[in-house]
Amino acid sequence: MAWIDHASTSHKATDRQPKEVRIREFGGPGKKGDTPGYLYVTVHVGD
Repeated sequence: MAWIDHASTSHKATDRQPKEVRIREFGGPGKKGDTPGYLYVTVHVGD
């Protein structure tokens, strides 16, 4: 598995709602030996 050294997302600067980022193949293992699923990361932006 590779490391993620950079990720980006776009949103309005005034938007303070949490954002969910989905990263492919960094989640848990798939059923019956399939590729790993998605890793979900929730990002909260503060003041």
